[in-house]
Amino acid sequence: MKIYKPGEEVFAISRYHDKTGDTDHVGIFKVVIESYTVDKDGVTYWVKTPSGDSWGDSVLASEVSKSRAKLFKKMALEWDLNSEWL
Repeated sequence: MKIYKPGEEVFAISRYHDKTGDTDHVGIFKVVIESYTVDKDGVTYWVKTPSGDSWGDSVLASEVSKSRAKLFKKMALEWDLNSEWL
């Protein structure tokens, strides 16, 4: 797995959870890696917007990529597997 370094521009999946814990919306945004940690569970990134604003939460490595198309495919598969959400 590639580890993106601080300062790199990538795309990240943003999930907004409502009070029930279900995903209320999903978006894919351009972000800049601020920092990361590696532990037994993998890589977690802290990112900011390209203008430098805080993203507000961490992002799992599986939801970060240089390729926006890769993240679209990931989300399309997730939507297909969980069509009851629609």
